[in-house]
Order: sequence, then C-alpha cells, then structure tokens
Amino acid sequence: MHKKYFFIILIVTVLTYANTLLNGFVGDDDVVLVNNNFYDSWSNFPRLFSKEYILDSNLADLYLGDKGRGGNWSGSVAYRPVLSVSFFIDHWIWELNPFGYHLTNLLLHIFNVLGVYVLAFLIGRAKRVALLGALIFSVHPLRTEAVASISYRADLLSTFFVLISFLSFLYYKNLKNSKRIIVFVLSHLAFFLAVFTKEAAVVLPALMVIYDIYFSENKLVDILVKFKSRYLGFILITLFYLYVYLYAFPNLTLKNLRFLGGDWLTHIMTLSKIFVIYVGNLILPSSVHIIPPLYAPVVGPFDWSNIVVALFIMIICVLIAMKAFKSNDALSFVLLWFLVTLIPISNIIPLPNPMAYRFLNLPSVGFSIAMAIFIEQFCKWFEKHTSLANITSFFRWSIIGFCMILTIPLNMAWKDNFSMAYHMVQYYPHDPKGYLFLGLVCFQSHLVEQAQHNLEQSRKLGLQDPRLYYTLGLCYTKNNLDKAIEVFSEGIQHYPKFGFLHMGLGRVLFLKKDYEKALPFLLTGLAAGPTYANYSHLIQIYIIQNKQDEVKKLFEEAKMRLTNDKQINSLEKLMREDTSRFPIDVGF
Repeated sequence: MHKKYFFIILIVTVLTYANTLLNGFVGDDDVVLVNNNFYDSWSNFPRLFSKEYILDSNLADLYLGDKGRGGNWSGSVAYRPVLSVSFFIDHWIWELNPFGYHLTNLLLHIFNVLGVYVLAFLIGRAKRVALLGALIFSVHPLRTEAVASISYRADLLSTFFVLISFLSFLYYKNLKNSKRIIVFVLSHLAFFLAVFTKEAAVVLPALMVIYDIYFSENKLVDILVKFKSRYLGFILITLFYLYVYLYAFPNLTLKNLRFLGGDWLTHIMTLSKIFVIYVGNLILPSSVHIIPPLYAPVVGPFDWSNIVVALFIMIICVLIAMKAFKSNDALSFVLLWFLVTLIPISNIIPLPNPMAYRFLNLPSVGFSIAMAIFIEQFCKWFEKHTSLANITSFFRWSIIGFCMILTIPLNMAWKDNFSMAYHMVQYYPHDPKGYLFLGLVCFQSHLVEQAQHNLEQSRKLGLQDPRLYYTLGLCYTKNNLDKAIEVFSEGIQHYPKFGFLHMGLGRVLFLKKDYEKALPFLLTGLAAGPTYANYSHLIQIYIIQNKQDEVKKLFEEAKMRLTNDKQINSLEKLMREDTSRFPIDVGF
C-alpha cells in the first residue's frame, strides 16, 4: 500500500545526500575518531560503563596533541554509550575509512525519514501529506549538519530510537497476546537506547501523554486511570537516566553553567534570538549555512524585540494547536511535538554549545509534518477556487526541489576542514571562532602565514581561547621569537593552567638560549602532560647545566610516560650529542 511512497522517499533522500559519502573526517571527527585509538579495540568496550568514559580533559588540549592517534577517550562529555557503540561497530567494519561512517549516517537518516512518513500517516491518515512531510524533513538543509558530520551522529541515532519507541507505543495497543507484549517491550527498549544516545530524547513520555489526550477515545479521567500500565515504565526509565546523567556519570559541563552573555537579561534575549533564528531557518531554508563552533548570536540593546517575536510565535503555535484540537488533531499534535522537543535545546538551562542546527533533528519531525499539512490545505483551497488544479502538484515538488538545490552544495561544504572553515568565515565574517577554526586548519596544513593572518583576525575580534594563543604563538615562533613570547605570555595570563602555553613559552625561551627562564615553564608544561618535545628541551637544558642526575631522572620518567619507542631512542641519542649543537629544536 505504501511501497510507492517508500520508494520515492528512498530515491529523493539518496539523491540529496549521496555526495556526503565522498566526504572525509571533519571538525570534531578528528578528536573523536582520527586522533583517537579508543574505538580501535573492543577491549575498551567495558570502559563505556566506567567513570573514565566521561571526557575529563581540557577540550582545547584535544586539538593540540600529537597527530599520532595518541588519544584514548570516548570523545564525549556526556554519558552517551549507545552512540559510542555505533562508533565501535563502524571502526570494526570500516577501520578509518570515512565512507563507511558516512554510509551509516545516511542509512540512519533514511530510516528516520521513513519513520516520519509512518508517523504522519498514522496520525493524519493522508498519504500525500505524509509523503510531503517526510520529504520536507528529508531534504531540508538543516539536516546536513547531522548527516554530513560523523561525530554529530547522536541526533540522527536518538531520533531513530525515538521514532521506533513512539511508533511501537502507538501500535502495541492494537495487538493481542504475545505480539502486544513484544511491541510494548520494544517501545521501552528503544526509549532506553534513545536517552542513552542523547539526552534530548527525555521528553518522549510527554509526547506519549499528549498523543493519548488528542487521539485516545477514552476521556482524560480514563487516561489517568491507565497511567500506571501505559506510562510508568517510561517514567522509570527517565528517572533512572536522570540519576545516571546527574550523579553516576555526571556531565562535567554542568559545573560551569552560566548565563549566555553573563547576565539573565542578555541570556533571555540570546535564547529568544536563537529560537527566532531556528524558526526562520525552518521556514526559509535559503538562510541555512555552516555556523561556527560553540556559536551564540550577538545581541544588542534593541534585540529585546526577539523576546516579543519568540513569544508571539509560541503563542500562535499554541493557539493553532488549541483551535485545531477538534478539527485537525494531527496539526495540533505535531505543533506541540515541535514545541515540546524544543525545550531541551532552548537554553532555558544554558547549553555549553548554545546553538547548532543538528539539535533541530527531533523538533523538525513535528515541524515538517505541520508544514506539509499547511501546504496541503493551501493546495486544496487553491484547487477549489481556481481552475489550475494541476499547478499544485508542481508547487509541492518545487518546494522539495528547492530544498534539494540548497542541501546538495551545502553537503559539499562539509567535505573537509578547509571547506568548512572558509564557509564559516564567508557567512559569519564577524564571528571570531570561524577565523580560529580556519587558522587551526591552515596551521595543521603548514600554511603558517595564512594561519597567522586568520588567528590575528580572531584575536582582533576579541576571542579568548587557549588554542588561539597557543597556535598563534607557534606561528610567531617560526619568524618572530619576541612576538611569540608576547603572545604566549598573554595567553598564560588568561589561562594559567593551560599546559601547552607554558610549553610554548618555554620552547621559545629555550631557542633564545635563556635557559634559566625557560626551565620553570617547561616543567610546568610537563606537569600538565608529557610530550616528546618537552622532554627533549628539558634534557638539553640539564645537560648544558651539567646536571647529570636530573638528566637521568628525566629520561627514566620519559621511558615510563612516553609510548613511542622511536621517541625514547631519540632522547637516548640526544643524551650523547655534542653540546655545541644545542639548542636542538624538535618542534612542539
């Protein structure tokens, strides 16, 4: 009955996102997968259930370590073990071939689009609306961020489990005996997997209650009577998850919660502006671009109007939902789906990453179906009042085609880090994080002058970030040691506990042969984390100072803390070098 529609969904989705299969690892993929050996071996699997799963490290350090895949972390600051299992499976099959990881993302998105179709049909019983809603969800450029980035898979995977859980919840009551029990258990299992994939799925029980209020033939009193048998399992899973999330494996970023912009009024203005941007991009997809990491829109004294606009939009949605309660249960429900699933990403509780388009994956389920209903109602009105009935079919497909035209090139912007960085700077020229990202990418590609230019631009725009000071200091180390000292020193003033800055300053002083000043900075950096370069510079200083006991002690420590045998052998060879060749710079 629905095979034709499933086939259309499959073809359109594959045509739109096939080019993502050619993309490489980008952005956070480097931290989570490329420069990380955590997922190389199933022997690390038990660590998913230990507290060392939670990444307890300065995030900036992850971008600055050796490129020799020396990391051994989950890559997650929140407890998301199901997401990590998917990375274990992908690495087991594909190792570090990005094609396979992108294929997994594409398959998840296809299943999600099919799930949206089934949901839309079950609540509206209109195939054409269900198809249009599923296709809008599929090809909207807001999907690109989640589909094209491997490390952002959590939103795809959690949406997948949420849809399985919710559809099983709708279906099980029509079954009998063992089938009913199996589907009911499946619904609970999928919800369990959803919340341990990403925390935003925690709102699913609320959607179940809202659905029963709208679509159940029983009165509200009867729904409350059946509360225990129908909802208790989901509530217990929610409570268990909250205990794990807040106490057993706490999200470390929760310790540093603060108002966006520093005060409550700016915070409210910022979250309102983010909400308005989200809704605007959902309605006008041509405004969707790659946003810089940890992006938060800047608010000014006149941005209080966003509060009014945000409240107006929410009130309109609620009024439409109330008005449609009797005449169009489906429209009313999906609008509430949209509003309820926005709550976890709304910044009511400040998020470490205030805004990201991938966060809209689950809310877009409701919004896409709502858009399809509105479009279909308009088409029916148009057909009724004009003689141009055939044009409505063209209108529907033109919307899908327009979104595809926007999404396909946007997918290509996620091809590699250079493409991403240039895209950010092009569309967000006043945001310093885009220049930081471009500077880091240029430096890692040995384009020192371009890196220095972009990092200085980020600095001029007022960014405070240890990676900025460290990488900019490294750029100046190659051509202006005095300037490098200035940059590293300024960085240490702002981030005194950031070990790489101490290492960088110690290295520059070492190159200037100011060994006495270099020594404490190199030692402070070594305490923060062992590196081959730091051991090399310290050993040379102790040899020059004729402190043979310190040399031996440091070498023994290096043998215990460094894992690369070639580096150990190099240090041993260095200890036999003629001191007239010192200082020998081995990099960073």
